[in-house]
Amino acid sequence: MTTMADSQIDLFSSYPEWTAFLAHEHGFQEEAHHREIATRLDLVCRGEIERLMILMPPGAQMSTYVSHWFPAWYLRHGNVHNSVQIAARTLLSEQHSRLAQEIAVKYAGAPPPRQLGFWDLGAAAACHHRGMDGIFLGLRADLALIEQPYNSYLEAQSAAFRDAVYAWYREVLCCRLLPGARIVLAMSRHHEDDLSGHLLREEHGQWSVLTIPESALAHYGLSAT
Repeated sequence: MTTMADSQIDLFSSYPEWTAFLAHEHGFQEEAHHREIATRLDLVCRGEIERLMILMPPGAQMSTYVSHWFPAWYLRHGNVHNSVQIAARTLLSEQHSRLAQEIAVKYAGAPPPRQLGFWDLGAAAACHHRGMDGIFLGLRADLALIEQPYNSYLEAQSAAFRDAVYAWYREVLCCRLLPGARIVLAMSRHHEDDLSGHLLREEHGQWSVLTIPESALAHYGLSAT
């Protein structure tokens, strides 16, 4: 039997509509930057943006909109089969996985997950969560969500680490994406030559970029943490 929880995600026609509902459910007020993030991600889901970069300070619910709420919406509405959500380390990816799984089970009719780091919506629609230090062998995806590829400010200051992250993107991630796959990179900038800087130079004109400065967050009483 189909319950309200099974079909609730299908009551909304766009990702911004659904995030407004979830924000109300979770007891916080959506601000302009939240709505802009949701709007851009909706365009990714509709196929109007293939590569999206979200650049903003931490502490303003970027993870909520990108890593926790978007995977279920994308798998339900994006006409795709597999997505992969990636964080700098496996531990953070597992934290994202738990929260994304809770949303998928409660609102999208996903079966209870059998393992941490993987859940599905039936058929071939599945979400894999990996740290950049995780195993990608055998994984193919229509969507890659990359959030905070650096664990800390100090990592972003290391030229060797920045080069390693860019090499991982080119040699590991890109080899695992299916033709026409979409990529979302959401991160805070700590160095001009970080992953976003590399991509804006090497893949100039291929990315839609949403930049939210700290001054915009301060307008709503928020600040970087």
